[in-house]
Amino acid sequence: MAIKLGREIHQLAKHKELLKNNPVLGSSLGRSIEALERFYSMTQEEGCKADDVSFVSVLNACSHGGLVGKGRLLLDEMPKQYGVKPRLEHYVCLIDMLGRANLLDEAVRVLRAMPFEPDAVVWTSLLGACWKWKNYTIGKLAFECLVEMDPKSGTPYALMANIFGNLGMLSERAAVVERMRGEGSFRSPGEAGGRMLALFLFLGMADVPVTTTFENMSVLFLAVIPGFKPSVSQAETWAAE
Repeated sequence: MAIKLGREIHQLAKHKELLKNNPVLGSSLGRSIEALERFYSMTQEEGCKADDVSFVSVLNACSHGGLVGKGRLLLDEMPKQYGVKPRLEHYVCLIDMLGRANLLDEAVRVLRAMPFEPDAVVWTSLLGACWKWKNYTIGKLAFECLVEMDPKSGTPYALMANIFGNLGMLSERAAVVERMRGEGSFRSPGEAGGRMLALFLFLGMADVPVTTTFENMSVLFLAVIPGFKPSVSQAETWAAE
């Protein structure tokens, strides 16, 4: 039953285009409310037991609809009312939700207070929100944490360079690009990059500065930095994966 619940909510909320262009409800908010109503109907009236996957779907619906208050409440209710212990993925949804709403200070507080060590997915979600809202202060915090985790990953450099570029801070952008080049050959993201991309697609992070549909995460993000081109050996390695 939990699988059925998660599948139904996911079908309501998984695509940004569906959320925006539904001819009946007409907005992402309408679809998000529909997903929430279905969630409560199935758990409270039909006897379905919600699991961790169900909550990822319904929190994602709240994120797309801007239902921040409801999302906060659901995360708090998970262990108390539904007996489901929140996992890192649920906190990622909440941080994504706060980022979409430009509540970046609160997103940082949640990130630091959650009972999990923030990984690259969490910090990159925050950095992507900083790109959207042109917040270089919190963006720099996320950027430095990501570089400390993996200085060979191109994703944080690309996002940070775009934040500075969008703000007209060209000398700062040039410094980020130069720092990126100074790291030399970038590590292929492999499985971790694929997991991050899959999560971003599920969360609907189409707002990040992606200009192509490369399957490789590094190529996908590095392509947006003016003047950067991967070497032939790097391109061949990435294409072979």
